[in-house]
Amino acid sequence: MKASYFARPVWVNTKLHFDDQRQVSGDTQPRRALSCFRASTLCWLAVYLVSCLCGPTIARSEERGILASIRDRGHVICVTANDEVGFSEISFDGQWSGLYIDLCKAIGVAVLDDPEATKFVPLVGTQRFRALADGKIDVLARNTAWTTSGDLQGDVRFAGPLFYDGKGFLIRKSGGILSALELSGADICLIEGGLTETSVSRYFSRRGMQFNLKKSETWTGVLENYNKESCLVLAADSVQLSFLRNSLPNKNAHSLLPEIFDVDAFGPYVRANDEGWRQAVAWIIHALVIADEQGVTRENIEKLKASTDNRRSSILAIAEAARNRFGFVENWFSKLISTIGNYGEVFDRNLGGESRIGLSRGPNRPVSKGGLLRAPALR
Repeated sequence: MKASYFARPVWVNTKLHFDDQRQVSGDTQPRRALSCFRASTLCWLAVYLVSCLCGPTIARSEERGILASIRDRGHVICVTANDEVGFSEISFDGQWSGLYIDLCKAIGVAVLDDPEATKFVPLVGTQRFRALADGKIDVLARNTAWTTSGDLQGDVRFAGPLFYDGKGFLIRKSGGILSALELSGADICLIEGGLTETSVSRYFSRRGMQFNLKKSETWTGVLENYNKESCLVLAADSVQLSFLRNSLPNKNAHSLLPEIFDVDAFGPYVRANDEGWRQAVAWIIHALVIADEQGVTRENIEKLKASTDNRRSSILAIAEAARNRFGFVENWFSKLISTIGNYGEVFDRNLGGESRIGLSRGPNRPVSKGGLLRAPALR
């Protein structure tokens, strides 16, 4: 019996099976062979003519394949993590929350007019890409970096940046240090053998600064060294440092230095054989960013709909064009913002000041406000 991907939370290893390819041999009688040849030629000619006349229609149908499947089943299937605080986690009472959970709900609003028309499947490691390539899910929505190795797999594609993060430093305020450029000669606590070790070594070496690494195999060991003041600073991903700082009993005695380095883009992946679906997911992210950039929020979206200024007409005209292009529901933009909020509201709720992480937005602001988030210009 074929293993089911959704039989249980831990996915079962399966193999893809392909039908054997069979070659049809020609007839040994010349006349019959010629007849077959003529028939084959006519068939290929017919296929060619049909492809010329109907090519755009066929391509358009393939673009909408995933969206059609979603509407048939009535929900979006997202692969996520269940233990990434601020990104995708599930509570003891079964409630999902996080930045990527809100993205999936935003997709549910845009394509099905329902933020709850979503199903979340937790996966780990390489299973996530395999499940996406196998066509069993619609979106890989967890903190996955945009990398060359990911893009070169061929069967999956990065849909667009949703979050930027890099390495940073946590330090005790009592030391009076305000910048990483003042850390020459410092002892630095970090996890041994990870990407942080490579990034920190590169950061100091490029600036001709001396440093000494205090490495531990576990986070417990790293924290013990930092708490014992065996090192001046603790290095890790900035979101980890923010969460760690807020978990300390005297969190106000510690701060993150402003420098963030080796920044990566993180976001959702989709299957590579449906460019229309990739663009649709990308445009849902664009909508969140455009609303943030233009100051459109859950509180004022209704006023914007009633306004007559140019900003309103530009935003709503673009939203209408996207609806026609991707088949989104009517009034998808206003429904999206009123239900989910703009990017800034989503960020603050899950990672920022309204969350237990307390991460500053840093690069996760629109380009016009000094960040890295980019959406097409309103023109």
